[in-house]
Amino acid sequence: MTNKAKIQRIQTGSSRKVFRFKRWAIKVPYFPNCGYGKFYGFLTGLRNNIVEAQFSKNFQRDSLLCPVVFHLPFGLMNVMPYCKPLTDDEFSDVKLASLMMQTDFVFIEDKADSFGWHKNKIVCIDYH
Repeated sequence: MTNKAKIQRIQTGSSRKVFRFKRWAIKVPYFPNCGYGKFYGFLTGLRNNIVEAQFSKNFQRDSLLCPVVFHLPFGLMNVMPYCKPLTDDEFSDVKLASLMMQTDFVFIEDKADSFGWHKNKIVCIDYH
């Protein structure tokens, strides 16, 4: 009996697709089929990966952002630990304002699936 590793697509956003491979979340830009242009969407995905990797590197000690543990140049791919998303009940117990004060950037959406658990700490998981 063989144990084949499976890659599961978690989410497709406006400019990136996120896949789960074992305990990792992998973000890659893609050419979205949208009104503002496929190439522009791909460039946005590259930029988002670059910014996310840079934020993770610069603000890791105090960061609310899930850490980027590996990334390819030019924003081609980010790899992060997969985090279990917060439930609606967990999210309602957490004050978003108190979470936001722990970080230097404010681009986190006010919804449960924007946050998850990483090493018993709540972090932003923009990918789910």
